[in-house]
Amino acid sequence: MASGCYKIPAIRVEIVGVLTNKMSTDAYRGAGRPEATYLIERTIDLVAAELKKDPAEVRLKNFPRLQDFPTPLPPE
Repeated sequence: MASGCYKIPAIRVEIVGVLTNKMSTDAYRGAGRPEATYLIERTIDLVAAELKKDPAEVRLKNFPRLQDFPTPLPPE
């Protein structure tokens, strides 16, 4: 699921979790989806910058084609 809507065959993720005993002070809706989308799209931007390519070009190249649907879920 970490690849979002793109065809990315291999992903490695390192996560640091931080815990607190304080209550959140904001609404808790749509948990995780905005953050996940930011992570995916920011990663595409960083890849494009490293390859010196237009981010839109990298997105289009890695988006599944119509004949690729339905896409299988990655193994767990």
